[in-house]
Amino acid sequence: MEDVQRSCTECGHELQSVDHFCPECGHKADEVELEQEPTEVLAPARRNRLPFIIAAVVALGLVLAGAAWWGLSQRSAAKDQYQASGPVLVSTLDDMSGAQSTEVVQQVADDAATQVTAIDATLQEDPGAKGADQLATLRDAFAALAALQAYKETNTSAWTQNREQLVASLDTLSSYGGAMQSAADQGEDAVRTLDDLTRRVDKAMARYRKQVRKARAQARDERSDVRTYHQRMESLIDQYTALRNDTGAFVDTMYDQDLYMFEVIDYFTQAATDRRQISNQMAALKPPAEMRGAHQRIVTVIGDGADAIDAAVAALEDADCYDGECYFEFDTQWEQFQSESDRITEQYGQAYDNWQAQMAKALQAAKGADLPPEPDL
Repeated sequence: MEDVQRSCTECGHELQSVDHFCPECGHKADEVELEQEPTEVLAPARRNRLPFIIAAVVALGLVLAGAAWWGLSQRSAAKDQYQASGPVLVSTLDDMSGAQSTEVVQQVADDAATQVTAIDATLQEDPGAKGADQLATLRDAFAALAALQAYKETNTSAWTQNREQLVASLDTLSSYGGAMQSAADQGEDAVRTLDDLTRRVDKAMARYRKQVRKARAQARDERSDVRTYHQRMESLIDQYTALRNDTGAFVDTMYDQDLYMFEVIDYFTQAATDRRQISNQMAALKPPAEMRGAHQRIVTVIGDGADAIDAAVAALEDADCYDGECYFEFDTQWEQFQSESDRITEQYGQAYDNWQAQMAKALQAAKGADLPPEPDL
């Protein structure tokens, strides 16, 4: 560093830096004013920043490496499963939003059940892993959807019983952000779809159950009608059978004993009346629709038998016998009547067998009910 130039304040003589007194006039140098020449101000030298840049890059690398290490150290099977199943939940909810039948709901529920199985396996492996709580919430949402495997026309409660769990799970998942927000939005559509479908199914099934009750009540009435008809018809048939047996016994008496004509006429007149009465009572019954033909055949045959007896009685009354006080004789007219009677007996046997067969079918059919088809929803 150069010496500072000084001069004596008394005489102006130039002083050296070691002078304490002016050599010219002896004035003390410490009383002099320093006369400094202006010095040149130099700009500071430019520093090399490369080392600082290198240091900064190294520091940043260390930070990133540390963050990567921390991230790897924080990863777990639960987190991986959560990341994998999250988009599946969004897709599943989207499919459920388009479900318009119970069958489609069941199909979507099957897919959800697959996810529940996978998540359960992960949670069982390490229940306390990082992210396990979030994964458990995701599992609850899938479980609510998987429960809809039991959703059908007769069991819409599978939805109503799991609706709250799905809504609560989606609300919690939405707080996690990310893809789960999309799941929450999609879940609103799915819930709305399931609510609408359930209302529609319940209404349709209510109508169906009403139709079933009506059909069963009608079947009970028809069954009662069939049984009542059967009982009354069998009673009349028994009466007719008794008449035929009685007539056979009377004819045997006619062969064994001599009877007056009026006795024979009176008996067969009453026999015709009794048969016609039974025929009329049968005609008044209301048979099942499928038995009308078989029923009418019996009525007709019994009526024909009554007509045949009436014809025989008329022939007897024309006989030359004063007030019927003569003995009955087995003549040609009786043989004709007997032949007609045999023909009617054969026809009645055929009609009765057919009626019995039809009656058995009607009774069997009456055990069931012609129910309406179950709605396909």
